[in-house]
Amino acid sequence: MSQLPNPSGTPVPGKPDDTSPGRAAPGPTDNLSTAPTLSPPTLSTYEPGSLVGAMFGDFELLAELGRGGMGVVYKAKQHSLERYVAIKLLLAEHMSNTGVLTRFMTEARSAARLTHPSIVSVYSVGDSPAGPYFVMEFIEGPTFEELSKRTLPFSWILSVMSAVAEAVDHAHEKGIIHRDLKPGNIMLHQQRRPVVMDFGIAKQIHHGKVLTQPGAIIGTPAYMPPEQAGDEPSKIGLHSDVYSLGAILYTLITGKVPFDEGSALRTILKVISPDPPSPVRSIRADCPVQLEQIVSKCMQKDPAKRFPSARALTEELKRARAALANRASSSSTSLRGAIPTVLLTSKSTGKSVRLYQQMVTIGRAQDCDLVLKSSEVSKRHCRILIGEDRVIVEDLNSVNGISVNGQQVQKTHLNDGDELDIAGLLFEVRVQRPTG
Repeated sequence: MSQLPNPSGTPVPGKPDDTSPGRAAPGPTDNLSTAPTLSPPTLSTYEPGSLVGAMFGDFELLAELGRGGMGVVYKAKQHSLERYVAIKLLLAEHMSNTGVLTRFMTEARSAARLTHPSIVSVYSVGDSPAGPYFVMEFIEGPTFEELSKRTLPFSWILSVMSAVAEAVDHAHEKGIIHRDLKPGNIMLHQQRRPVVMDFGIAKQIHHGKVLTQPGAIIGTPAYMPPEQAGDEPSKIGLHSDVYSLGAILYTLITGKVPFDEGSALRTILKVISPDPPSPVRSIRADCPVQLEQIVSKCMQKDPAKRFPSARALTEELKRARAALANRASSSSTSLRGAIPTVLLTSKSTGKSVRLYQQMVTIGRAQDCDLVLKSSEVSKRHCRILIGEDRVIVEDLNSVNGISVNGQQVQKTHLNDGDELDIAGLLFEVRVQRPTG
């Protein structure tokens, strides 16, 4: 994955396979009803791939963030407001395609109608010598697709997916069905706020009916519901996004897509078949039963058997998170005296820190349980899991890795007296077993 510099020097992940932007602080959305008419440009001053460094109007294009089938996204500087934004431009080959132009405007107008902290903000729309464009907030952080490659805590999954489901419910209240919810279309802004993007194939509800048209299946096969993958678009509704939210949950929990048959066609045939995906707990056995049941209900092939709305799913996710917290609290109380005490002592300063939780995330980000202020440490570098009979350290796909007793590791046990190296920072591990 490429890394692009931002003004503070912190790496910003690029997205070569997706046009989801990385994006600036939310601001008021411009009135798109007064935006210029989008039409093929009369000038061909710029060509895709040569726009970095170009200026048009108030914007200077700084770096390419991502490129997809319809458009390309750039990080840009808006000089009048001294802020960084993301600009999406239509690819040159689509300039004369009225259908793609319509989809391009659908994405801008759909997102601009929505005001929610977990939905990307659209600031303005315009025309330039390079073609139609729209300006969005700049989101700095990984996609859920990137995050799913890690083993993610269930409490974290429940927390961020509650926010995502709440955002989707807001879109539904405004009459918009996303239709392409997937891990690659959700980013985690500064490791805290999930943000839903890419409304390019969104559909609108008019007087209770979904406005659709016959044509080719569009969307992402592994995450689309059977009614969208089939040939009856009239059956697409709010329940369709609920299915996709369940599929995203599935991937965050298991690290796998629900259906992957090797090709888009075979995957679509599997989606529309009666067969469900492999049970979540068959892949990740420690998943709470309640969470597996939520995923299963979301991904029912029959829409009537799913959660009736994204709001209902949001409430269920919040209940599951509360139940998980209560169980963890009860377990901590009942096991007090059985869980070993773990201390990390810095070999450079001699200072010790005691790890009080059974799962401790270590990194540079402020939301980590143990924050290490070093540029060599990744935002979420590693974590330590403390159980009755073992202490485990696990690398979280960090840049500089971890070592135990001089041996680089991905995941291993920690024992009393071990030396733990986190990106060059050395710690002595003390594991004190309870007596009696």
